[in-house]
Amino acid sequence: MDYFFQSMTQEQAELIAYQWKYKDEYSFYDIAADQEDLQELLDEKH
Repeated sequence: MDYFFQSMTQEQAELIAYQWKYKDEYSFYDIAADQEDLQELLDEKH
């Protein structure tokens, strides 16, 4: 199996930040729940 890596686009980062949600004890992984993590994910310079 071959893998291909590329930089995440801003659109992909926003999709992850605002649409990926986890239930119950896994809600810890919601990016939007932590403002520092959210800002880092959405910062186009990273």
